[in-house]
Amino acid sequence: MANIKGEQEVRLGDKIVTLRISYQSVIDMEDALGMGLAQAATKLMDGQLRHSDMAKIIHHAIPGKFLTEQQVGEAIVTAGYGRMQETLLDFLTAVFKREDRPDDEGNAEPASG
Repeated sequence: MANIKGEQEVRLGDKIVTLRISYQSVIDMEDALGMGLAQAATKLMDGQLRHSDMAKIIHHAIPGKFLTEQQVGEAIVTAGYGRMQETLLDFLTAVFKREDRPDDEGNAEPASG
């Protein structure tokens, strides 16, 4: 997996793509979802995020959007909803993680700036 905050590789069908977060991708995701990204992440953690909403988030996180939302949705079906749910949760967790807070082992991560 990628080491850059807000990036994660994922297999979609026969392609491995890098999901990437940017200001514009967040705007596009939130507009497509009709809710904030944090609210979508909470729904995902609670198992309440719809399949189509997962596809929207992933679609807008693909630089260049070379896969359609429909293709992403089909890839989720092929890969398995649970597996893609975990992958998306990892991606969103990395996006929201504060770098100046302790990690799971209690080690403080320096804030970049």
